[in-house]
Amino acid sequence: MLDTYYAENSFQRLGKDCYKKHRFLLRLLYWTGMRIGEAIALEYSDFEKYYGGKMFVHVTKSYSSVYKELKTTKNYKKRKIPVTKQVIELYELILQEHLENGGVMEDKVFDFTHNTSTSVLKKTCRKVGINEYNCHSLRHTYISNLIRQCVPLSVIEQVSGDTQATILKRYSHMFEGDEEMVLEALERVEKLSE
Repeated sequence: MLDTYYAENSFQRLGKDCYKKHRFLLRLLYWTGMRIGEAIALEYSDFEKYYGGKMFVHVTKSYSSVYKELKTTKNYKKRKIPVTKQVIELYELILQEHLENGGVMEDKVFDFTHNTSTSVLKKTCRKVGINEYNCHSLRHTYISNLIRQCVPLSVIEQVSGDTQATILKRYSHMFEGDEEMVLEALERVEKLSE
């Protein structure tokens, strides 16, 4: 719903549609689980294409909203996160527009702050009539979805930058309907024992 809202509406500021970048940020946070400070610190050159049109984003720094400066990532972990087609398609559109307007690869992708990102996201949630999410909610969803899809904890640790203990403590929980998975597993065990 949020993605659709940003796609179907615009917010002009200084002659630019700000919702393009907010839509890209939303997809980036949802599909990579990056922290907001890490996303805001990204440069266009942090995205790397590799075999078969696939892409990684390199997370090596973070933006501190308190000190308004770049710093190392939380836990000092540099990582490489694969990105989905949804992220790639918006990145390529934004990059093309950026380069056509005289930008360079070393420029920052986002020119807004953590507070702006959070504020726009909350306002958009209200406009579409859903519970308010914050930027960290998208990270939580990303990691929880990986757990639910049985991605090994060691892999989640690499892409999230968190330790396995933190991942289990903060992000592993039951989703509505997950109790059915327990029943299905027990039925499989039951069939094996027959």
